[in-house]
Amino acid sequence: MNMGPRRLRSLAVLLLALHLAGCGVFNGLFGAGTTFGGSRQVEFRIPEKLNNDTPVAVELVVVYDPAVEKQLLELPARTWFATREQYKRDFSSEQLETWKWEWTPGQSAMPQTFTYQVGALSTFLFASYASPGDHRIRVVPNKNLRVILHENRFEARMLP
Repeated sequence: MNMGPRRLRSLAVLLLALHLAGCGVFNGLFGAGTTFGGSRQVEFRIPEKLNNDTPVAVELVVVYDPAVEKQLLELPARTWFATREQYKRDFSSEQLETWKWEWTPGQSAMPQTFTYQVGALSTFLFASYASPGDHRIRVVPNKNLRVILHENRFEARMLP
């Protein structure tokens, strides 16, 4: 197959565009939270001492709608878990998607995969701790995460 200079240039431009898209360079053009969709993993670290020796539910919520995002920015985890079924009835999968896990003290967990659509704005993590606090974290949806559960709080770190 003989490729002329014009075809080679077109192929080079296409390959460069695909490479830049994969690196996340275009995120700055479309907004910090806007994404192209894909699959990511969440790792969980669960200590022996957790939530007064009771399980903790953790829910990951990917948001596609700015109005839903605004509501969740103010929502403590306790309210999320009390009203989550209503949110899922009120909003379609084009507006939000959820994944829920429950972890017991000292449990070992394999990395969990979640898949998100094009246009995800934010990812929220809610944890059902008994202690006072919002127990809500907002992160960008296009990163792998490590969620570290502590006795009375949790944190999330973005991974490459």
